[in-house]
Amino acid sequence: QNASDGFATAAPSAPFTRTGAGIDSDFARLIANASFETAPTQTILVDTGAGTILLRTETIIAASADDVQEQSQLIAASFDELTQTDMNTAINIRLADIHNLDVNVDIVRQILLGQADVQ
Repeated sequence: QNASDGFATAAPSAPFTRTGAGIDSDFARLIANASFETAPTQTILVDTGAGTILLRTETIIAASADDVQEQSQLIAASFDELTQTDMNTAINIRLADIHNLDVNVDIVRQILLGQADVQ
């Protein structure tokens, strides 16, 4: 029997993003990755470690401009946060090396980044 015969009675999922948002499953990202790596109408078996999922992508729908903008903002915010953390760490290490001091990281961060509530 053809593995794709089971799709005749299967209900299609709701649309979901490349990150897996919109899939109600613990394996959402794995399913999304497999879907976007598979040509439309091609059937693939996805091993989740806890079982196997039979997957077929019918169509890939282009994201709306709002969705693209939202994802871009999320990614940019994540990079900004990571960069800020890396800069703070580098400054703290350098200050400790130069002055052989134990630095209060929170106070230095507030002073250098101009945050309010310096104690």
